[in-house]
Amino acid sequence: MVIALNVEGGAAPEWVELIPAGVQVKGRDGREWLNDRPADVVAATAGRLPLVLDWEHATEVKASKGEEAPAAAWIEEVEAREGGAIWGRADWTPRGRAQVEAKEYRFLSPGFDFDRATGRIARLVHAGLTNTPNLVLTALNREGADITQKETPLNFMTRLREALGLPADADEDAVLAAVTQARAVNRPVDLAVYAPRAELATALNRATTAEAERDALKAEKTDADIETALNRALDEGRIIPASADQYRTMCRTQGVAEFEKLAATLPVIAGAADSRAKSKIEDKSDTALTDEERAVCRAMGTSEADFLIAKKAEA
Repeated sequence: MVIALNVEGGAAPEWVELIPAGVQVKGRDGREWLNDRPADVVAATAGRLPLVLDWEHATEVKASKGEEAPAAAWIEEVEAREGGAIWGRADWTPRGRAQVEAKEYRFLSPGFDFDRATGRIARLVHAGLTNTPNLVLTALNREGADITQKETPLNFMTRLREALGLPADADEDAVLAAVTQARAVNRPVDLAVYAPRAELATALNRATTAEAERDALKAEKTDADIETALNRALDEGRIIPASADQYRTMCRTQGVAEFEKLAATLPVIAGAADSRAKSKIEDKSDTALTDEERAVCRAMGTSEADFLIAKKAEA
């Protein structure tokens, strides 16, 4: 099966055939697919427009390796025609148009999602210029090329549950929790075998975000627990402010529980607790005014902040 680009009058065609007519779509390499619902394929594809039309399926073969995969054209519109053929309106890039018009590339090869169980084509995902097509019109991939086929969105969650060993009725939260757990214990699960790359990336990103938020909350709680333990030891006079940073480091490296065990065995430093209490009272008095002082502020038309500054200066 070969899908040729019909270059009329030397110009690159505006409309290109992406799926040939006929219910059975057969490749030159022996594979077959079912195109008995072309209208459904067009409807499912419409939500993904524009589709990239690249060179030799670079979007699948090269982009995943971090290599360049530029567009030769963009498929801006798709429609079903007589016999079930699916065509797309191509907006060519200058380089893509030039190579087609020069006949450097003469064929198209479509990439599409399909249901593994039935072989039914679900939606188009991209297309590529090629000179080694697999289909009569254009191929799912180049003849002999090893391009991973994708599952339809309907099968994504089902196969992901299977990969993670979850029951068929497991909801999205359960799936994300299982992905997070698998990553935490470094369990080797090749999810790419069971799910499309885009949907898998979304699931993994959500799991990573959830992990980051959980870690941030855990760190915040740990900091609060450390300060509480240190303040308790300071109030009891078991440690002094000068050593607080040293014990804070101990809490972070060995845990708050270990510090609390140590603090319980430390003798009370003479006068440390009284000094701590006095310091707290002085700190509070430095930033607070008595009722009488507030009355003076009102009588003199002075703000409490200015009065406090004058009070500290006088002291």
